[in-house]
Amino acid sequence: MPINSLYDVIKSVKFSEKTELLKNMKVTSKDGEKDKKKYVLVVSKDATKLLIQKAVEKFLSAGVDKVNVINVKPSTRVFRGKKGVVSGYKKAIVTLKEGQQIPEFSS
Repeated sequence: MPINSLYDVIKSVKFSEKTELLKNMKVTSKDGEKDKKKYVLVVSKDATKLLIQKAVEKFLSAGVDKVNVINVKPSTRVFRGKKGVVSGYKKAIVTLKEGQQIPEFSS
């Protein structure tokens, strides 16, 4: 499905224990310890890093420092003796600029 507008880029936010650890993690670099928050989003399969960055900056009002993209492959599951497929998806780990956060998703 092609992306017609920025509304089609972000599908949902992924909440789990791992994503909470990423959100509260401190990043250490040569300059010292920095507070950069990372959020995990489920995005459209056609989305690029640039489109994801534009959508987050426009709709979530946060400055994006970096975007990492992961394609999660579909997996097979057996339920009551029948094989099925859990569809794959694309997720993006969005690193915000130092000191910024998304208030709707912060706990």
